[in-house]
Amino acid sequence: MIDPDLRRKLDEESKLSGEDPNVLAEELIRRGLTRKKLARWREKLVPKAKAAGFADDDTIMRAIS
Repeated sequence: MIDPDLRRKLDEESKLSGEDPNVLAEELIRRGLTRKKLARWREKLVPKAKAAGFADDDTIMRAIS
């Protein structure tokens, strides 16, 4: 069951965007899950990148550009 306040916000966004609330909810859930997956990958890869001499995102971008 969805929290009533969250449902109200979803319905409001649906009305503003003209999107079906179910489609909108699926898209938002998909994006959220993708962000979580990327964050988990980042947690695993950052220590390996630092060990390989990459200090931060800028160092990585310079290396691949």
